[in-house]
Amino acid sequence: MKDFFERRFPPGTKIKIEASVNEELAGRICTINSIDDDCFMSCTDDSGTVFKLDALESRFYKPDGRRLESECVEGTFKFSNVKEVAEFIIKYGLYEDLAFYDSKTGEEVFWTKGVFLDHIDDMDYRTELLNILIPMQKSLF
Repeated sequence: MKDFFERRFPPGTKIKIEASVNEELAGRICTINSIDDDCFMSCTDDSGTVFKLDALESRFYKPDGRRLESECVEGTFKFSNVKEVAEFIIKYGLYEDLAFYDSKTGEEVFWTKGVFLDHIDDMDYRTELLNILIPMQKSLF
């Protein structure tokens, strides 16, 4: 798992913490300094505070990741992070299947069947999205 986190979130990457065992960390934006063998990330927040984040027991995302867009009955929506994509899937996937496109190239990135992923080629993005999407899906059923 350490290799996955180091590849997807190398030192210097900014992340936003969605949830953590330490509830005080939720909502913080920080920079990853390093990742140890037990998947604990050494992070520094904007105030300079250094802390450890358990990558296996936390939910977080890159706030400046891939730019995607999608269309639904209410129009075209643009997303700047994985959390926004997950929220959109939960809100509009209840009513229709969705397709997501790269905002720059127009290339189709993935699509859904309702609130569930149907096809996605980028397995790193899939993992990052499912870390946020699955808890939201569980709250529906």
